[in-house]
Amino acid sequence: MNNFDEKIENLRVLGERLVPYNFPLGKIEDEYYISALKKSEAIVDGYTIVFHFNKAKYLNHSIETFQVYNKHAPFLPFFLVAKLAKKVLGSHLLYLIDFYQEDKKIYCWTICLNERGIPIVSPMKEKSKIKVFEDLEYYELNPDQLHLY
Repeated sequence: MNNFDEKIENLRVLGERLVPYNFPLGKIEDEYYISALKKSEAIVDGYTIVFHFNKAKYLNHSIETFQVYNKHAPFLPFFLVAKLAKKVLGSHLLYLIDFYQEDKKIYCWTICLNERGIPIVSPMKEKSKIKVFEDLEYYELNPDQLHLY
């Protein structure tokens, strides 16, 4: 997974620099133009994955988003999806939204962070269902509860 590690670290660094241009600090129209900068692909455990990392700053918190999908098939095994989410965002107070786009299942993980980068409860917690997969406890949201840019 070394190739993935290097690429996600590069996206994290770039994600920090793009915060002033990301919605809501930046214009929503600009998201279309900068979205290509937030995306990469790698082979992990034999699967070619496409992933996207974004960080957005709000009044008193920020949200990091990690999206992943299988480039050559409609979905990924959930053990891999969970493993990648923990690697990228940690394992505390994660939220998952999954949806289909162009016949691909997109797994979108989010985490809310305070000003010091510590995970905090999301404002969406009340609208979520708690789920457990192996050693990962997370909250599941419906796709209509979050707007992705």
